[in-house]
Amino acid sequence: MAVQVDLTVDRSSPVPLYHQLAEQLRAAIASGRLKPGDQSRNVATSGCGPPNPSSR
Repeated sequence: MAVQVDLTVDRSSPVPLYHQLAEQLRAAIASGRLKPGDQSRNVATSGCGPPNPSSR
């Protein structure tokens, strides 16, 4: 079963998107929301990343 962790990005921030996501994932792990072996949805298909050109 996939674990739901809400990730947000601020496209106007000078912090790179990958860094924003990494920090949120680290926080989720540190807080125990994500545990070893947890599955997650693909970020690119969850609406967070740019559209996949091959899916057009």
